[in-house]
Amino acid sequence: MDHRSTVKKSAGSSAQTVNAEQAIFTSVRTPTGEGYRIIAAGSGLTVDEKAEITRRAPSHGALCSAEPDARGLSAYPLAGGRYCVAFSRYAGREHTARGGLRVYTRLVVLDQHDYARFGCHPLRVCEALSKAAGDEPILKPRPTLPQLPLPIIECSNRTAALDGLERDEPRLTFASIEQILHLSQAILQGDRTLVADGGEDFHLFDKTVYTLPLVVRQSLALSVGLTYSPSRQLQLCFIARDRGETQRAIRGQEIRWFDVAEPPPRKATPYDAWLGLVEQRLGSGREAEVERLTTAMTSDRSPEMLARVALVCADMDLVDGADLQQLAGLTAKYEAFVADNRLETDLLTRLKKLVKERTVALEKIANEETSLAKSD
Repeated sequence: MDHRSTVKKSAGSSAQTVNAEQAIFTSVRTPTGEGYRIIAAGSGLTVDEKAEITRRAPSHGALCSAEPDARGLSAYPLAGGRYCVAFSRYAGREHTARGGLRVYTRLVVLDQHDYARFGCHPLRVCEALSKAAGDEPILKPRPTLPQLPLPIIECSNRTAALDGLERDEPRLTFASIEQILHLSQAILQGDRTLVADGGEDFHLFDKTVYTLPLVVRQSLALSVGLTYSPSRQLQLCFIARDRGETQRAIRGQEIRWFDVAEPPPRKATPYDAWLGLVEQRLGSGREAEVERLTTAMTSDRSPEMLARVALVCADMDLVDGADLQQLAGLTAKYEAFVADNRLETDLLTRLKKLVKERTVALEKIANEETSLAKSD
């Protein structure tokens, strides 16, 4: 069966939507029993997908905070190839003897093509989910849910990674940039990572995700605002300040422990050239450029490719202040540069264009100065 959701355009509007399968996972009392389970789902979800979602969905006590307005998010690839994004919150008091607050999760399932329409960023899917379904829990839904039309804000075309590089944005602090670099490095290296004291830091979660190449994001299993559970099989998990329970639970496992308040020194890795570019861009308020670059990385995430992109981008920054000799050096440097993918090809084209424009401008100035000198 082809599970690809359809894309529709509203009449008289350029806004597009992706029709996604949806489900609700929570605890309600019914004639057949009580407890946490899928209480409503789209007919397009398979039996295996519902079983996997049930195994990985948060239940009682799974939110990091006990505050009534606490939020949690989990996102992960399903074994069948599609991708699940789940948004969790509280929905009143728990009706069983457990007491406390009921955890309520609304989730959508997308194929890889449609997930890429959101930049493979789960927070964007959650924003679309909120716009499409609202924020109020539905505790008595119909058992079968229709497909949910998620609104898409169309991304710029692929060359957006090259243009509009200057954009005013709030500057990140040095400490937050270091945290982002640590986490990005860990995921690029394939390290499963627990982020302690980050359970409510959606900002750090957001920035970390968009510094990762899209080819990494599209299959990344991650969460924020939820307690750690091995059944969720996560690669990146932002949890609350830990009192030792989680550290004891992961003892002996290959899971990196990262404390937001006490990040260890970063070690040298093959990704340093790329991380250096990310650090420079974030520090100068050019976050949007980093996201555009990583979103254009659809097939290769090797340290070699990332280093080549970092080199071209760094040289692009030199063009505005370069003299004719330096411009000639850049031209010679990239004369034999062979691009390995479309992003590199576009960046190289952009660099050569900037060098040519700068060269023409400087030569014009030089010729005018020569003419003035002769006239004198």
